[in-house]
Amino acid sequence: MDDEFNLEKLEKELGPMKHVIFRETDKRHADLKIKLDYEKLTQSDFFRMMVTGYLNNDPRITDFIKEWKLSNKSDSQRSIKIIDDDRKKAQDINKLLGVSEDSDTLFDIIEDDFDI
Repeated sequence: MDDEFNLEKLEKELGPMKHVIFRETDKRHADLKIKLDYEKLTQSDFFRMMVTGYLNNDPRITDFIKEWKLSNKSDSQRSIKIIDDDRKKAQDINKLLGVSEDSDTLFDIIEDDFDI
């Protein structure tokens, strides 16, 4: 899959794109590239997939983040509990309103209701 083609397709569907950049050691970057190559994934696909999982509150991602924060003491247990409680409340509200996790946005729901 040509990464440049995917970017053009995404920009047409979603609008202008931003570059997300961070620094990593040469060794960890090489290890990442080797593992991604084995999985037949590009770096862009991998990071988009992870961002999508995080934004969609995928419990596999959010649980990993919570465990990482606890083991690295990067956040207080109280703060982590508040975030967990907020996520649970949001899920309950979505269930109450009949909003599924498959619904992309509120605008998609409105569009479906009004056949726009």
